[in-house]
Amino acid sequence: MKNLKRFLAATLVMTALFATSVLAQSPREILSQANANSADITVFGMSGHIAMNISVDDALMQLNMDLDMLFDMDIEADTMTMYIRMPMSISVEDPATGEAFDESVNMVMFMDETGMFTYVEGIGWFTDPSMDMAAGMGMGNFNEMMQWSLELDEMMLDMMELEFAAVQPEGYYVIESVMDMDDLMDVIGTIFTSDFFLDIMAFTPEADMSELTALLDDIDIGFEMISRTYIDVETVNIQRYAIDITFAMDLDLGILGNLNMSGDMVMVLDVDLEPTIAWPVIDEVISLADIIGDTDELFFNVPVTMDAIELTFGEEDLEERAAWTISDGPNSVLINLVADYDANFNIWIVNHGDADISVMLASVFNVVIQPGQSFVIQIPAGDVGAILIDGGTSSIEVETGFRLTNYPLS
Repeated sequence: MKNLKRFLAATLVMTALFATSVLAQSPREILSQANANSADITVFGMSGHIAMNISVDDALMQLNMDLDMLFDMDIEADTMTMYIRMPMSISVEDPATGEAFDESVNMVMFMDETGMFTYVEGIGWFTDPSMDMAAGMGMGNFNEMMQWSLELDEMMLDMMELEFAAVQPEGYYVIESVMDMDDLMDVIGTIFTSDFFLDIMAFTPEADMSELTALLDDIDIGFEMISRTYIDVETVNIQRYAIDITFAMDLDLGILGNLNMSGDMVMVLDVDLEPTIAWPVIDEVISLADIIGDTDELFFNVPVTMDAIELTFGEEDLEERAAWTISDGPNSVLINLVADYDANFNIWIVNHGDADISVMLASVFNVVIQPGQSFVIQIPAGDVGAILIDGGTSSIEVETGFRLTNYPLS
């Protein structure tokens, strides 16, 4: 019995000592040590997955992407070899028809001391001086970069609320932090100095800045990010990053109506400190200009003009048809329809031009009208909104008609 009591007492003492040693290290201290350890690592890999869902009004976009990244830094020579492979699939659902558009693409990026190269399936390898990340980001002294990175890590850790996650797998510290929109803006303000924003604004016309500021004031954003860092107990090296993000945004666009956007993203990245490296073999390389052609011709020599109109219909307008023809200039027109009376809404569109036009009312219809053809539909008043009539690069000539009515379409 004495031996049993001594054994139990010794067990309790050892348990207390272990708990004290662990609890003496706060999440902040553990994560700080893990970040410091990572500064000594010059060869490493990361692989994982990103899954994202974004809903814009009733349109749904889904993105799934695998990531495979390898890094090899030569501190003395201040050079880095980097490989990133990103096979991804994108699915977009048309809210008007319910049809889904699915696309898969395999993209690869490779950088060494000679420059940046990109591979896209179906195109091959291409490059351009504008793609040189090292020059664009001012990379050149890795010792200075690592020191700056550590200082930034410490500042960010001071700003975050860190705690041990509820689930602690054996052999790992799992440290969790939760950020809302205010926290995110504080972090952005820490990373990018006021001079950075002043430099951006210096190239922005004052009128555009005023419009942008007013637009931002009208955005209602809900944001939450939960990040978890998995750290090996013995080596105090980071082994995994896991991030969950949810967001919702309501934006008042004035004549364009309201834009409602929401979504979520899950990202998991596993860190490999002893990667098996196989750099890609790059044979034939073409220039970016060969792919996109003359950017001036592509982006600046196509005249595009848009007219915006808002029409409000109430009980006094019941059975009164509003009609007119849009021509002589615009490539597209946006018509915001507002119904202040609960009745059906008739819409007429006739294409008098020489080219196809597309007509869309989000979540209701999305049609193409050929020259000489017309489109007629009746919808409930609660479904009216902004109609976009688009002629692409051609000027449009359309006859439009609208009527708030209690009668069915005949």
